[in-house]
Amino acid sequence: MKLVLLAAARGGGGGGSIYSFSTATFTANNNGNTGPVLSTAKAGITGTPSPATWYDTYLNMTTQGIMRWTVPETGTYTIRAMGASGGGGTLYGTVNSGGRGAIVQANFALTKGQVLQILVGQGGASAGPGGCDSAGGGGTFVVDESNNPLIIAGGGGGGSTINNNNGQDGQTTRNGGTISGDSSGAGGTNGSGGSQGFAQSGAGFSGNGAYGTWTTPPSGFTVASSFLNGGVGATSTNSIDGWPRNGGFGGGGAAHGNCCIGAGAGGGYSGGGGGPYQCQQGAGGGSFIASSAIAGSVQTSNGLYDGSSTFGGSAIINLSAYNSYGGCCSTYGANGSVSIYNLTPQPPLYSFSTATFTTGGAVGRTGPILSQAKAGITGTPSPATWYDTYLSMTNQGIMRWTVPVTGTYRLEVAGASGGLHPSYGQQRSKGARIIGDVTLIGGTIINIVVGQAGANTGSPYGPGGGGGSFVYIDSSNPIIIAGGGAGVSTSWDSEADGQAGQNAGLAKDSSGNFNSSLTGYPGQQVAVGEGSWVGPGRQQCSGGGCGWKSIGADSRSNAPTISKDQGNPCGNSGCGGSYVLSPIPFYGGRGSCNEIDYGGFGGGGGGGCDGEGGGGGYTGGAGTWATQAHGGGGGSYNSGSNQSNTTGYQNGNGYVVITRV
Repeated sequence: MKLVLLAAARGGGGGGSIYSFSTATFTANNNGNTGPVLSTAKAGITGTPSPATWYDTYLNMTTQGIMRWTVPETGTYTIRAMGASGGGGTLYGTVNSGGRGAIVQANFALTKGQVLQILVGQGGASAGPGGCDSAGGGGTFVVDESNNPLIIAGGGGGGSTINNNNGQDGQTTRNGGTISGDSSGAGGTNGSGGSQGFAQSGAGFSGNGAYGTWTTPPSGFTVASSFLNGGVGATSTNSIDGWPRNGGFGGGGAAHGNCCIGAGAGGGYSGGGGGPYQCQQGAGGGSFIASSAIAGSVQTSNGLYDGSSTFGGSAIINLSAYNSYGGCCSTYGANGSVSIYNLTPQPPLYSFSTATFTTGGAVGRTGPILSQAKAGITGTPSPATWYDTYLSMTNQGIMRWTVPVTGTYRLEVAGASGGLHPSYGQQRSKGARIIGDVTLIGGTIINIVVGQAGANTGSPYGPGGGGGSFVYIDSSNPIIIAGGGAGVSTSWDSEADGQAGQNAGLAKDSSGNFNSSLTGYPGQQVAVGEGSWVGPGRQQCSGGGCGWKSIGADSRSNAPTISKDQGNPCGNSGCGGSYVLSPIPFYGGRGSCNEIDYGGFGGGGGGGCDGEGGGGGYTGGAGTWATQAHGGGGGSYNSGSNQSNTTGYQNGNGYVVITRV
């Protein structure tokens, strides 16, 4: 969904800047198969200094939806492109999400005054109120003024109707994706659109998409247009319920208006192939990185480009991230966006060497207030020299720290312990410790959440899960997350600790079984990065830990489907921890009685009726039913280099250490 350009160094080419520029984020600020007009595009830009100081002169548009941005100074820029998601499909109550847009990133040498064409892909249309097929997402393109592509991220395919398949994700290969099946079309190659299938294919950089295999295309249908032909998504006018299932701007393929004809494919460097008969998901569009990319700088969603883990002889960094899944119904898949960060050296905002962020003495479900947070910071030079100006707080417990100067920083992040049932003589779980080096941009606000320990309790109250510690830019850009430990009762093992990897630890019953009816599901039961779940044959009377992408599950006995059971009153049982987009972010889950067995701030699950809460983190750990061995520890995430990731390190509350290196 985002395309990030990072200016990394000052070079020649006349020296100096045409205009002052630090950061900017371009959004589509628009939905559907056509791109924004210039005024809409301008209104969707944010940044520092205000884009209003430069966009009237240095941003224009000659083709609707394709922005023409002037490079402010000569240097090396990192360009990060994220394709748009396909729409979600549904019929008979089953919802299948649209495929996620790919992410590709690399460094390029750019020249002051050079013009780049930027097309931000828009999400494909989901199924309408009557359900049925969905459309493909648009690709995101960065192309020079001579129409030489620099970097392109493929859009996701539309979700299927009834066969329980999400749309195919945007591909990290130059070729578009293919969905196997009767009458399917192959993905495009070398910039072409996808081949004709039973459903519409996506467009490529130079070639349009194709109709489905109808003898005569229905009236009003159009194919997806290539980037060189304007990038307009395909149209579908044969709608059964008045909702147009058009492909997203950026060459997304449209869905057929009638049910079970097939979902549209994603656009990209090469378009996704037309889908097979019948009711199948759409294919993802292909991606592209020009050979002029600087070796060692390439990063992709899955650590591969064209099937290789190297580019120019250097390893490709695995981002382990895609755009969001496209939802349903009568909505659109997630749009792309473009962020530009200027890394040219600037004077520091303030003197900074290192700082350690703690809970400031706060305990329980809620984090510290600003005065507590300030009092809990130590470092060199004294944080008192900068925290009144460069540390703020909008939501309780979430510290907003301003990066003093662009450079490399080492982050050491530790999650909190879970609670302990003292009657059983076990050791307490410990939070994970995650270390990595990251490049941060001066003036950027970094959000910091320090996990707090879950409650220690005895019968009839179960111990709470520990909170994870989170360092992130915004809800789409986590930097480092350290999982919290789970509540422990009859026995401990390392699955109760905050985990070094992205998966949550596994909750276990009193016999040591992890695949038990007496535990909930860890977040990875559905997807890595999710909070915990409940479902058929699995139950918990405590709360599960939050994940990066969703809340932890509330207590529930034998839920009919895999769910969070949101809206079910927790009653005398524990609640799941909240997450980054919750109305009250990262609060620990409420415990079973007077909050005495709370989950720790940082999304720890609350204890309940002797059940042990799950740990919060990148992926949430599950809770348990009644007195069991332990809940599951939270998973972790590390986007940095020079990594050191440790399961079960921190006893007590978590912490975050930031050091300039």
